[in-house]
Amino acid sequence: MESTVTITSPDPDELRTLNMWLRDEPELQRKVTLLPEPPQQGEMSGGMLSGLAILAGQAGTLAVVARSLTSWLGPRRGKVSFVIRRPDGGEIEFTAEQTRGADMDDVHRVIERFLDGGAS
Repeated sequence: MESTVTITSPDPDELRTLNMWLRDEPELQRKVTLLPEPPQQGEMSGGMLSGLAILAGQAGTLAVVARSLTSWLGPRRGKVSFVIRRPDGGEIEFTAEQTRGADMDDVHRVIERFLDGGAS
């Protein structure tokens, strides 16, 4: 069964960077989609980016998402804020500053457990 994990962030540039990072993973190349904000009344198309959708039909895909997301977070220099949503409605929010050089093992375990359906 296919399911979709979404990641949202208030920073469209971070979403673009994360999109490129995730697409570098062979298992995710065709499974990541940028999500524009819905169009406002009177607009033909949506505005800024609002998130990413990742098609995750297998447990192995979720493990790749957790590993890749943690690797992407590691070298961040500024403030990073994003929300991960599972198909069942569960969500977890991350906000961090200066993750460059930080030990990301705990973050990886939290993301992986969350994506596997564990408590946030």
